Amino acid sequence: MFVKGITKGRRQVSGSSLGVRALGLATLFSVSGVGLMFFAAYKISGASNLKDFFSKVDKGTPKLPKKESTGRNEFGSIQELVDYIVQGGKG
Repeated sequence: MFVKGITKGRRQVSGSSLGVRALGLATLFSVSGVGLMFFAAYKISGASNLKDFFSKVDKGTPKLPKKESTGRNEFGSIQELVDYIVQGGKG
């Protein structure tokens, strides 16, 4: 399917070059769109600098409670981690 490509004007465009071009355009649009959304939020918030913006965002978002870890979280080696997972988190 991608080997045939498409014909653009008089020249043949391969499927892989078409895919790379599409991926590049999608990356450009997604990065630009996210940047535009953050810029709009920055302007709407009325912040004068980034520190002010981050403090306003911090005040407007809910705080998530932090839970103490009930399981083990430090392992001396990968083998210890694998053994811990295999045992189902016991030990």
